[in-house]
Amino acid sequence: MHGGEAQPPEERVRRALAQLAADPASATDVPVAVTARIGAALRAASPPAAHAARPPVFVMTRPRLVALIVGIAAAAIGLAIAVAALLHDPAGPRFPQGPTAERITVTAPPPARDTPGAVTRR
Repeated sequence: MHGGEAQPPEERVRRALAQLAADPASATDVPVAVTARIGAALRAASPPAAHAARPPVFVMTRPRLVALIVGIAAAAIGLAIAVAALLHDPAGPRFPQGPTAERITVTAPPPARDTPGAVTRR
């Protein structure tokens, strides 16, 4: 399995870095003193001011606590109204129903008359 897609991404990166390290034409070795200075400078650097000034995301302040309580109460009230609406048995239909086939009464048609004769004028 020397191909690319069957291996996990970490293994592909390790393999690529190993090939890069074995390639003499890629770059010259960095002196140890330079690497040590860069590492020391990164460790000594203070965090950026923008990150230090921003409060943590999950700190529970008073407004957040009030909003949390109001939100939970609103969700509970909504749930109670939904359950009450589902369980409510209406007394009658909301709209009056018109006549149905069961309620319609039909009177007998009038007796048939003789077909009228020809119309004549005098």
